[in-house]
Amino acid sequence: MSKYVSEDGKVGVLVSPGYGGGWSTWDREEREENICFDWSVVKWVLEGMPDAKRFKLDTAERLDVYVGGMDNLEIKWVDIGTKFRIEQYDGHEYIQFEDDYKWETATIT
Repeated sequence: MSKYVSEDGKVGVLVSPGYGGGWSTWDREEREENICFDWSVVKWVLEGMPDAKRFKLDTAERLDVYVGGMDNLEIKWVDIGTKFRIEQYDGHEYIQFEDDYKWETATIT
């Protein structure tokens, strides 16, 4: 089974746009996998977040994560192969794409 959910050449990426605890950015340095791709959570959001209390408890145990950021999760569909990162401000998560940046090059003149 794939660990990603994809549709039409895009991958489902989870972000929590509400303020407070984030989802993908919360304690990310301490986790091996980035939970922004978690297939079971993506499918749960696509299904309308049924049985939220039970699903959140099960997810907290399975992933060993804080699930406060699950309350308003959204799926952003990102083209396969696109470089991005999830940033946050006060728990409000948003996607930044590599092409959104002006990169400088170290040179000697």
